[in-house]
Amino acid sequence: MRDKAVSQVYVFKTMSNTTEAGMPFLIIAEDHEGKEIEREAVREAHRAHLASAGKKLLASGAILGGDGKTITGGASLLDTEDEEEARRFERDDPYAQAGIRAKVTILPWRLHWWCGQFSAEGFQSY
Repeated sequence: MRDKAVSQVYVFKTMSNTTEAGMPFLIIAEDHEGKEIEREAVREAHRAHLASAGKKLLASGAILGGDGKTITGGASLLDTEDEEEARRFERDDPYAQAGIRAKVTILPWRLHWWCGQFSAEGFQSY
């Protein structure tokens, strides 16, 4: 497992300039309940939208409910120093355009620890 974590850190650092400059934005979207049919209808368009960000999209995935299966929203980490670009990225998402999103929070985010680099003894360098 440790080798996998190290390779993930390497991929993160080489795919983004975030470790050298700027702060990405964390986009947290909460969905309306009962939008499963609408979500499924635009899922491929949503995935194409995510892919269109290329290397700027550092991470993205579903937020799950307490059962560990029900999708209740999503989160994305977009490598941009421009908050308006992050807002446009969310606004242009087919899920947002289909009225699936109930609430969206966009926050500046800073990498501090990654892939288990923090322990009781402090920061662990690989």
